[in-house]
Amino acid sequence: MFPADYFRYCSPSCTMEDAFRGLTYIPKYLVPDDEGINHLVKGEEVHGLIGRLPCKLFSANTLNTKFESVFSNLQFCAFINFNSYKMNVLNNGIYNISQRGIKYPPDLLKSNTLLTSISGMFKGTFIEAGVDINSDLLSNNTLLTDISSLF
Repeated sequence: MFPADYFRYCSPSCTMEDAFRGLTYIPKYLVPDDEGINHLVKGEEVHGLIGRLPCKLFSANTLNTKFESVFSNLQFCAFINFNSYKMNVLNNGIYNISQRGIKYPPDLLKSNTLLTSISGMFKGTFIEAGVDINSDLLSNNTLLTDISSLF
């Protein structure tokens, strides 16, 4: 989705507000008309990004105090590259078992100990059924005073 070092060469205190806000795409298609001439037609579906957030995305931005609305309205699927498999439980039947997805990596904000506000950071993102949000996502961020509209 994003390279792990996307912000590596930014200032350790660069502004992250709205960095990935609403990042989605609407596909376009070539459709021939009656004369065989192709025309670019905009699709109607909004597609999210494919993949997962890298765990060290913000590791170089250690002096930031605010990550407001960084992923606001970002659509992406946490289940990409997770395999499902069949399992025979006590010979009573075959069940499809899917691995659980992790929407936000547990170490996403580990290096950002100076954060005071992450207001709206994940606002408007969809949390799929079976997806975990780690209970220790904010464990290193003891200076936080504003997490309003976080999700």
